[in-house]
Order: sequence, then structure tokens, then C-alpha cells
Amino acid sequence: MLISITTTGYLCLSFYVFGCLVLENNVNYATWYLIRKEDFGAYHQQLEKLLQPYFFLPMLLQLLFNVAFIWLHPPQLKRGLIILVFLLNAYIIAESLLIQVPIHQALEHNKSELLLNQLIDKHLTYRLPSEILGAVFNILILNKIIMNKSAD
Repeated sequence: MLISITTTGYLCLSFYVFGCLVLENNVNYATWYLIRKEDFGAYHQQLEKLLQPYFFLPMLLQLLFNVAFIWLHPPQLKRGLIILVFLLNAYIIAESLLIQVPIHQALEHNKSELLLNQLIDKHLTYRLPSEILGAVFNILILNKIIMNKSAD
């Protein structure tokens, strides 16, 4: 029962967070060019408040479920794959905190096209590949679970 809860919770949160990341970083960032410089600080502060319960909290919960999933997973899954996905998830959070957040803070105080280009470039270079890789690994995990259940 605990394995089922951990597996379901982890996979649901993972796909939800991946969707949030794609929407926030690949869709939302591109629209920021349209926001006037004098309006951007207030806009960004409000956005960050709104993202807390819908994006940041699920991302934290996903990481916690991932830790539990390392020990509480279906037997057909290799622990190494789950640890690899954990490392990708931890990397995404670390990259966000160490690279993205400082750029966000600078944008909030002084929006510029240069900073926005830098934010998007850093995302495309450092974070997006790990997000896609994590999603692929989570699809493989889900597939292994489904294929094993089909064999029963």
C-alpha cells in the first residue's frame, strides 16, 4: 500500500511539475518582452506569490516523494534509475536557486532585454535538457510499472 501511494504520488507530482516548468519557462518567459519596464516589478512580485502554492510547493513535494520513492518503489524498478531521476530533480532545483533566481531578482528591480535574454538562454542551456531527460526517465518508470501490471 505504501509503495503504491509513494509511486502514484511521485509520478503525479513529476508530470505536474514538468508541465509547470514547460509552461512557466517556455511559454511565460517569452511573454515578458511585452510587459513594460515600469510594470514588470509589480507583475513579477505578484506572479511569484501566485506560483508558490501551484508550482513551488508541488516541486518541493515532488522532491520529497522522490526521496521516499528511492526506498519505496515497485520491485521491477531499479533503484539506480530512481536515484538518477532524484539527481536530475535536485539539479533542476539547484540550478533554479543558483542561476535563475538571481536573474529573476535582477529583472524584478531593473527589467532589461539583456537580462531576459540571459534568463531564457540559461534555461534553454542548463535546465531544459535536464527537465526533458527527467520526463523521459519518468515515462520509462511508468512504462515499466504498466508493462509489469499487464503481464500479471
